[in-house]
Amino acid sequence: MNYTYEVYGIDPGLSGAIALLRDARWDGGSQEVSVWDMPTRVVSEKKVKGKVQRRFGLDPHVAYSILMPYGPRVSVVYLEKVHAMPGRDVEGQASRSMGATSAFNFGAVFGAVQALCEIVRETNLVTPQAWKKHHGLIGCPKDASLELARELFPSLKDQCLSRKKDGGRAEALLIALYGVHLEKEKRGHAVR
Repeated sequence: MNYTYEVYGIDPGLSGAIALLRDARWDGGSQEVSVWDMPTRVVSEKKVKGKVQRRFGLDPHVAYSILMPYGPRVSVVYLEKVHAMPGRDVEGQASRSMGATSAFNFGAVFGAVQALCEIVRETNLVTPQAWKKHHGLIGCPKDASLELARELFPSLKDQCLSRKKDGGRAEALLIALYGVHLEKEKRGHAVR
């Protein structure tokens, strides 16, 4: 099929995902949807107290193969612009949300994903606030993204959005859908 557009949405991070929305028309009538968990690989192993601990990182080869261009007229990536924030509680004391090593590793994965995207596609960074506002998710609990994705993509509800841990997939789909909205807006198409 000759697609008019391919819009990728990416929720970065090792528990994130990559979603692709393709269509031959701007009205969404023949939309094709694909979603992948963020591709990972073991980057180190060590034995601690007789148990093997593995550290995972981005698998750039698999990510690259997902992002390879296919040649439609509009092919862009919308990557969630995130940053690691070591947590602070209300009194300004350190909390347990993200330590320095975790923040560094998260930033390394984000940087690798962004670099791959920039190599193969036009890449746009979008803040979580922007895409969540578009979908009416500001101030909603984390699982609201999953519920909305199940409503908007009912064919995926039982396939890849059935578990609570599928939030990364849901957010990647919603980011891609926000990207389609922005691409339509840029080109003067009717926006829903």
